[in-house]
Amino acid sequence: MGGILRSAVVISGSYRKFPEELSQVMEEFRDLGVSVLSPQSSHILSSIDGFVSLKGDIVERIDTVINSDIVRAMRTVENGHLNAIVQSDALYVVAPQGYCGISTAFEMGWALAHEVPIYYDSKYVSDVQEPILKMYARPVASISSLVNSFDSIPKISPLISRYFLHQVQQTVTTERGMRTDLNVSVAVGSIIVDHSKKYRAEQQRDILLVKTHKWGGKFSIVGGRITIRENIKDAFLRTVQEQTGLESVISGDICSFDRLPNSGYYKPSESRLYVDKSVKVQNRRVTLDHRAQEYIWIPSHNALKELDIEPNARRTIEMYNDLTGAA
Repeated sequence: MGGILRSAVVISGSYRKFPEELSQVMEEFRDLGVSVLSPQSSHILSSIDGFVSLKGDIVERIDTVINSDIVRAMRTVENGHLNAIVQSDALYVVAPQGYCGISTAFEMGWALAHEVPIYYDSKYVSDVQEPILKMYARPVASISSLVNSFDSIPKISPLISRYFLHQVQQTVTTERGMRTDLNVSVAVGSIIVDHSKKYRAEQQRDILLVKTHKWGGKFSIVGGRITIRENIKDAFLRTVQEQTGLESVISGDICSFDRLPNSGYYKPSESRLYVDKSVKVQNRRVTLDHRAQEYIWIPSHNALKELDIEPNARRTIEMYNDLTGAA
């Protein structure tokens, strides 16, 4: 049992067809002390063209993403799942009646390419038709028996790993109709809103902006990249606390978009998605870390008129003003 607390799994399956089964499997692993890296939840928050986004996904509300950014947002959600597979000890496939969709088969191939073993419930053995599930996944009698054997999980054959790595590199589209690209990075950004003065209307409240050398002395919002094994909620709360010393609560979605060309640090060969939300704080006592040299509390509509703001943050503030009705 010594390896249980160090173990982590990813769960794969159809969120639309089997939400209850997925939820039950997640609970069983967590009850046994195993970390479920992905998904964070089986609760579907939104869907578009058959693509679902779940609670805890990097982009939770895919239906609110602007049209020009939808494919990139979908890709980022899927890449988060693939990244989690690489970091996990095992991939567990939920396959009632032996069902295995194209995306699940692709994720199994990805797991094998990165030497991550695959398991599924043995009660579905007679129903399984998908060749990759038949040949390369191990049926287990129970989740508890799998967890108890984590320390002795056999390694994937290097020959199998190289074969599937080649196949994955050649076949880079999923049933969601997108190219997968693990060079995509995700950055969270927070419009920090002063809620210490309860009597002020939302569109009149001050927001916090910081001036940094990184942006050549321009003002920006507080944010940073999501780290490995970090969910999106924790990323927002962490970056705000680290960079300002403030305790915050997420209050709403603002936008998600690709980094704007000619905005600074832009490289056509790299891809970064910004996911921005508003967060509430209850005091204005800011303690900046090394990443910023100056800060200002200012109404959001005044900020756009009075401050030199880097382009990505300016876009987010503009959208925040549209949502809150700030003039």
